[in-house]
Amino acid sequence: MHAIVQCPKCFRHTVAKLPQKTRQCPYCGARINVEKYTRATAPDAISASELVKKFNAKLAHQGIDKWFKK
Repeated sequence: MHAIVQCPKCFRHTVAKLPQKTRQCPYCGARINVEKYTRATAPDAISASELVKKFNAKLAHQGIDKWFKK
């Protein structure tokens, strides 16, 4: 089982394999408490990856992604 977690610092989503307790955000390096910031779960890595893409695309559509452009 995989958790889709949202970083509390940069708001982007990433995957954590359960029962992992924390995950480092690959975008900003913040530590994410998996239990606290889980937004969804998926049965396998492929499904989890698809959900992360959808969630992050929604953030980009809302304009949040512009904060991270260099």
